[in-house]
Amino acid sequence: MKILSSVLFTLALLIGVGFTAQVHAQAAGCSTSGGYNPNTGMSCNGSTVIPLGCSSTAGFSTVNNTPCNGSTVVANSYNGTMVNSNTYLNGCSSTAGFSTTTGYACNTAINGIIYAGPTVGTVNIGLPGVTTITPTSPGLPTTGAGNNLIVNILLLTSAAIVTVVAFRSVLAYSRN
Repeated sequence: MKILSSVLFTLALLIGVGFTAQVHAQAAGCSTSGGYNPNTGMSCNGSTVIPLGCSSTAGFSTVNNTPCNGSTVVANSYNGTMVNSNTYLNGCSSTAGFSTTTGYACNTAINGIIYAGPTVGTVNIGLPGVTTITPTSPGLPTTGAGNNLIVNILLLTSAAIVTVVAFRSVLAYSRN
């Protein structure tokens, strides 16, 4: 009986670890944990901590110029230039979506200029006005997998059930 409960406990533990790994999987659109998601602009490493000098996980810190997603500049594949040779923002191949190296929207104006690619060129819109940043209340992290809400809820619920069963097994095993 003790061997059977040990096997079941081990199986429950492995299933729980598998569910946890699935829940923390990279967001759709990321191929590595470095850089930013081209669909959402969120950090590919799942960072929810906003470093000093940053207002989001996109871009670079105004205090120490490190990437706001918590990865290194090398991990983000950022080469230090704001505009690529393709005349789009670094990490962009069009004005749609988000930069994979900086996390900024690909149509972001830099010093009043939108870099719209080789066919359009640059679009001068003037310098932007002052932007007020309103702090938000903390909540669950945004993973970019919001369209999988039901699957995520089922995985989290299953992981919680497996954890409860595992703890009950440990308690029952320790009493014997």
